[in-house]
Amino acid sequence: MSGDPPEFLTTYARLSSLDPRTVAAVALRYRADESVTLLSLMASGGTLTYDGVLAAARRVISGETDAKGSGLTDLDALAALARTIAGRPGPGPDYTESADLHQALRILGHRPRRKDDTHRLEAQTNLAAGRHDHVATILPQIKLDNDSRWMFETDLVSPEVGRPGSTEDEWLRSFNRLFTSRGLSPIGLLDGDGARFDRLRPADPPAKVAGDGPTVTIIMSVFKPDQSLFTALRSLIDQTWPHLEILMVDDCSGPEFTPLLTEAAAMDDRIELVVMPQNGGTYKIRNTAIARARGEFIGFQDSDDWSHPERIQRQLQPLLDDPALVASASRAVRVTGDIVTSKVGYPTVRPNASSLVFRRDIVMETLGAFDEVRKSADMEFGERIKTVFGRERIAAIKDPLALIQLSHASLSLEDFRFGWQDADRVFYRDAINHWHAQIAAGTESPLLDPAAPRRFAAPERFFGKGAPVTDAADVLLVSDWRPGTPRYHGNVQELTTLADAGLVTAVVHAEAMRYADDKRLPPSAAVLDLRNQGRIVTPAWRDDLRTRLVLVHDPELLSYPRPAVDVGLRADRVVIRAAYPPRAPGDDALVYEPRHVQQRVQDLFGAPAEWLPTNDSIAKALVADGADTVLEPQHLGVLNVRHIRRRGQRGGPRPIIGTTGIEPLAEDRPDWATLLGCFPDDDRLDVRIRDVRGALATIKRPALLPPNWLLDSAPLALFLRQLDVFVGLPRRTWGPEPMFAALTAMSQGCVVVLDPAYEPQFGEAAHYWGEEPTVATIRALLKDRPAYRAQQERGYEFVATELSPEIFTTRIGALVGAHNEENEAS
Repeated sequence: MSGDPPEFLTTYARLSSLDPRTVAAVALRYRADESVTLLSLMASGGTLTYDGVLAAARRVISGETDAKGSGLTDLDALAALARTIAGRPGPGPDYTESADLHQALRILGHRPRRKDDTHRLEAQTNLAAGRHDHVATILPQIKLDNDSRWMFETDLVSPEVGRPGSTEDEWLRSFNRLFTSRGLSPIGLLDGDGARFDRLRPADPPAKVAGDGPTVTIIMSVFKPDQSLFTALRSLIDQTWPHLEILMVDDCSGPEFTPLLTEAAAMDDRIELVVMPQNGGTYKIRNTAIARARGEFIGFQDSDDWSHPERIQRQLQPLLDDPALVASASRAVRVTGDIVTSKVGYPTVRPNASSLVFRRDIVMETLGAFDEVRKSADMEFGERIKTVFGRERIAAIKDPLALIQLSHASLSLEDFRFGWQDADRVFYRDAINHWHAQIAAGTESPLLDPAAPRRFAAPERFFGKGAPVTDAADVLLVSDWRPGTPRYHGNVQELTTLADAGLVTAVVHAEAMRYADDKRLPPSAAVLDLRNQGRIVTPAWRDDLRTRLVLVHDPELLSYPRPAVDVGLRADRVVIRAAYPPRAPGDDALVYEPRHVQQRVQDLFGAPAEWLPTNDSIAKALVADGADTVLEPQHLGVLNVRHIRRRGQRGGPRPIIGTTGIEPLAEDRPDWATLLGCFPDDDRLDVRIRDVRGALATIKRPALLPPNWLLDSAPLALFLRQLDVFVGLPRRTWGPEPMFAALTAMSQGCVVVLDPAYEPQFGEAAHYWGEEPTVATIRALLKDRPAYRAQQERGYEFVATELSPEIFTTRIGALVGAHNEENEAS
């Protein structure tokens, strides 16, 4: 992260509308070194890479330089960089660098955004770096929620991570404030030298609830347990709600664990030991145990976690008071074996999926069963309850009623890091959210039968089968599969076409920084449907999959790639589609760097990159900027022309004109004068603007738009069917490409009017404005009806001859087949 940065990063660093917080989210999500360099350039006005920024921050801390002399000009970008480095600590882990960046931010006077977690990260990274005095000094000054403040004050007096000389008694007094401040009874510790977690006990055991009451069956799955099993069971035995059935179900731990399990079962006569006939995972255990449970209510407890003595009572009481409620859930604190609570990047008190307590009959009759995968099914089941019954019928207890131990045996420990989730977790979450949306829409049943064919796809690793086994794929498409991203509108049609043609087609997701989002968004419903139907392969980047052809949708997708060490995919051939030149129009700034992308392709896929431009001018531009292998230009895409071609105009005496795809980056949005030049305030024209992301509001308040304008958010094809003329708005930070919206407009019978810069892409298929105002060009075209109909026909023919499914399949087959022929010849 030192040396001269790639030129394209300096281009991006100048974009005023690129949010540093969004760049940080992408950096944490995909771990691209380029993102760290970009944030460093943004923080320093384009002058420093990461090593330079860190050195400048340390000079600020030491007093060697002031704010002006440091070169650190954008403190929001510096905060985003500090956040990113907190998510990628050094070995150990070592949080020193992030702690230094956060300290420099404080000295430089950074003011975090509202609801920003910069203050918490500063305290967490400095605590992790052993800087107790700094944390104690800033605590009175920084804005924190009460639980976070409690976390730092308690960890500062922890004998393990706190100030030297801290005692266990001092720590216990501070820790108990978590409970006593909420009216919960305090905890104590058993005597001894073992891990503090395994010595937990009630300080003063609260009184048991007197009298009769419904039985709650608590199901605890067990696999190769350790001493924490006794801690978990003691916490259930100590519950103030005495009417419990505790089913401890062993998942074939082996005969060497029988003495420990027998001893644990003897702790209380409410405990029943059940041994599974074969290993099947936690959620198969839950289904088995629910079938034999006696309780009116069902709850769960992990075998290495601890429940507060009042947990079951506090979660059950709302269900007893309100028959309309079907379930309750509480919160928890994640801790180490020595009950250290601070984990860098995470809040203190968090929802606890394992805390679910529900009415057995109504829930199981409606939902059927848990999904019998190895991970995440507790989250799925809880979300399915909310989807079916409504969130208002689940009591959300805000109190922390459990301690979740971050043990090395935990299945989730390696699946989550600050800002990052394992790909299989993401796969499963996207799949269940899609299924739940179908349930909410009434198109799918919520009843899950583990013995029936699966209702939705899940990662093979979630079935305990290890890494997925796929011999090979014909084509791997690298694209942005989120719905609504302007540049990638046509990718689903391409994917479907290849699947329909019988090619083994795989997809992986990548993102261009210009379309980055703070949140991880799911693939489109169409992609998820294809995956559920088994028509496509969806490997993780780390999977060992060999493919004959990797087709990259555009070069920017590989400008911020994952580290090569995280990638297992391999290819015989990699082709990058280049639908726009490397340099932006106007200022000649480098948008993507062919040499950089080529190196990333070699690192990621083990094959050299080949470039597929859409026209000769792009081919020449690629060669000028260092592209090695440039193929003959051709269009590559899929569109279907309407079976019944429309002739003439839709709008009659009042023509309908419009546009879509107002870009998220401010630098690519048209200004107000440009918009009025294309779409005047004139009642003789009906203007329709498709603005799904609300970008137009950043140009002009909706209340001030001309009365002949109508804002729309309909699906693209449906919107374009309304129009007589589609006007394509040119971009400034990247060059002209064959916009999917313009091509779709042609296929729907619209006449397309574009900036002359697009003529190499569309030729005679589009109409171009000249020196006269755009609206004058449009009016002249609309008045000349024969010319209008002739332009319609040229658009239809362009789509039919360049972008039909048959042509697309043939061209992809040629890309695959040509490489195979070369290999055979050699």
